[in-house]
Amino acid sequence: MTLTYKTHEQTRRKSDRQTPGFARRYGDALRVADGREAESIALAALSRGLSGPGVYARVIAPAMHWIGDLYEQGAITVADVQVATAISHRVAAALYPSMNVRAADSRETIVVAAPEGEHHSLGLRMAADVLEGVGFRVIYLGADVPAAALAAAVGSFRPALVCLSLTTMPGSDKFEEAMASVAAAAAGTPVLVGGHGIVESLVVTAERLIERDEHVSVRSTTPSSALSAAGELNWTHGTTTAENRMLKATEETSDLVREQARLTRKFRVLAFEDHLCGLANRRAFDDRYVELTADSDVSSLVVMLLDLDRFKQVNDEYGHEKGDEALIAVADVLRRQLRDTDLPARFGGDEFAALLPGVNLQTARSVADRVRLAIAAAWSEPELGVSIGLALSDGDKLRTLQRADKNLYEAKAVAHRPGTFRLGSVSQRRVARPRPDLG
Repeated sequence: MTLTYKTHEQTRRKSDRQTPGFARRYGDALRVADGREAESIALAALSRGLSGPGVYARVIAPAMHWIGDLYEQGAITVADVQVATAISHRVAAALYPSMNVRAADSRETIVVAAPEGEHHSLGLRMAADVLEGVGFRVIYLGADVPAAALAAAVGSFRPALVCLSLTTMPGSDKFEEAMASVAAAAAGTPVLVGGHGIVESLVVTAERLIERDEHVSVRSTTPSSALSAAGELNWTHGTTTAENRMLKATEETSDLVREQARLTRKFRVLAFEDHLCGLANRRAFDDRYVELTADSDVSSLVVMLLDLDRFKQVNDEYGHEKGDEALIAVADVLRRQLRDTDLPARFGGDEFAALLPGVNLQTARSVADRVRLAIAAAWSEPELGVSIGLALSDGDKLRTLQRADKNLYEAKAVAHRPGTFRLGSVSQRRVARPRPDLG
């Protein structure tokens, strides 16, 4: 049998052209129970530019559908399905860190569950990963959740949305009971019901959020009381106790991997991100500079330093809260105006920096002008100015930063000379004079 790969044409990108091949190879690996090869294929798809949610929906999901088709045709046993499911749970856990795309405040809470009698949790788990990765606070209850446990979670966490997975029992009494329990616990709570396509349907949302510069965080909560009420999984579809235990152990191990990934990200945020703006800090900037200068594929590297004019006066006259708002606004501009390959950073106070690989000084000057205009549009009251200095890296970080800093203060001096004026929050020359040396 040939594995058929299907996806929405409107969400397919150039990097997706190879995904049917990845899906077929992944399915073949599942068919022979080769977990190591399956994980290697999934990670290869990720390295080729497919997003984490994309690998879930366009590689793992179609392969698992194929495995299900084989089972329905009698070509494989239920044990084969269980092994394939266990492998995919492990692969999904390995891909989990790639879901973490933003780090800021959490978005709304979403409860994700499968009603009592629904035992298929792989798609549910992947959907929860996608939602968590783009910043929603996910309450993952898992499969076979009694209505009472679902109601307890909804009543306790008051989610903005409840996602229910339904694959084998549409219209059953248990599903109706689950829907009624949500309505009773929190009237008016919207419910999204999905089956096999639930992961794929989330890819569009996830990739749209990734493309936007929204600042969301990754936080997950598992309500132990709800899980206790759900009780043990009760597989009844022809599986043995040993198979049940194997799959349950795999899921528990995968959850531990996810928790470790969350802790790793938390520690990394503390070590390498500015707590106020969410940009890289000086340590991350220094590390990235070393990486870029050692990369033979990077033809050139420009360092950009930014300093806000009158920032101290804003703090003194309007308070530090207003100053923080200005810093956050500047950070947002840098995220929007720079490429994914660039690295914006905050050094501290009102000092920002960026690494621009693969550009020359002429291009970097255009970027600097665009950044200044964008800051002018984003922040006009109280008035601020921004001065920018550029320097082409010569491989020595300290020397390059010193040259960029020198050019920054030359630009700042020009902004305060007679004959200059403010346009929004950008320092501009009133008369036509030579451009100050930014590099």
